[in-house]
Amino acid sequence: MKQILCFGDSNTWGHDPCNDGKRFSFDKRWTGIVTKYLGDGFSVQEEGLCGRTTVFEDPFDPYLCSKDSLPVILRTHCPIDLVILMLGTNDIKQYFHADISAITQGIETLLQMIQKPEFSQGYPAAQILLISPILIGEQIADSPFGELFDGRHAYQLSLKLAKAYQKTAQKFHCHFLNAAEYAQPSAKDCLHLDSAGHAALAKAIGAEVKKIFSKT
Repeated sequence: MKQILCFGDSNTWGHDPCNDGKRFSFDKRWTGIVTKYLGDGFSVQEEGLCGRTTVFEDPFDPYLCSKDSLPVILRTHCPIDLVILMLGTNDIKQYFHADISAITQGIETLLQMIQKPEFSQGYPAAQILLISPILIGEQIADSPFGELFDGRHAYQLSLKLAKAYQKTAQKFHCHFLNAAEYAQPSAKDCLHLDSAGHAALAKAIGAEVKKIFSKT
């Protein structure tokens, strides 16, 4: 049984932009669709949290920083064969004042944690699929989350994530996927996947996971 850990933010948790932020059912979330796609022999564990950052301490919620929670989660789920890591959107919130370099350093910190033997409880370190998140919509300033993001600057910064993450994945010998090639944010809030987005992203992730394990 291959153990897969999906670690991310609200787009891993399943925030439904068309239903007041309620959670998509498991069969509609990309994690649930991937579970069905992979079938027997795979156990997919969800660790999505709305508002989650890489290393930034949110002044309004003390429980969103991954560098504090990830070590415990890694130990909880080990042995892990693959960690699917998709974060970075919340790092773009304007009160963090983070540029692409700072966000990339945050991702690198998490990759280092995943690869540390002390967090794998004596088991081999997990493989990693690093996913650069979907874009922030160009009209984010007019969305319900507009006050959290610096309008067009947030959109432009989100455009830089894929290239930066791909380089980081190469540096850490990780697998890489650009979510923005397969799905877009909902027009409803310019931030979250709708049901069609979850389905499209799940198809891409599922295929990549099968490809990864076909080589092992």
